Amino acid sequence: MQFCDTTFQQGKKKSAEWAAYAEKKLAAQGQKIVKEGKTLETQQEQLSELTTQSNDFSMKQLPILKALQVAKGS
Repeated sequence: MQFCDTTFQQGKKKSAEWAAYAEKKLAAQGQKIVKEGKTLETQQEQLSELTTQSNDFSMKQLPILKALQVAKGS
């Protein structure tokens, strides 16, 4: 949850902002996402996957965390 906490503290509230923030952090650390055994090489591939994941988090997991009062948000 540390990444989520940091992201929220940075004022990012939309999944596209989360994806861009995560992509920037990964790039700064020289890390890349591996999906189904394939490394996503381009920034666009990375951002696309992170956007998909952040949308999924926003729709499925975040409402549960809010209901449990683990996460705050509008």
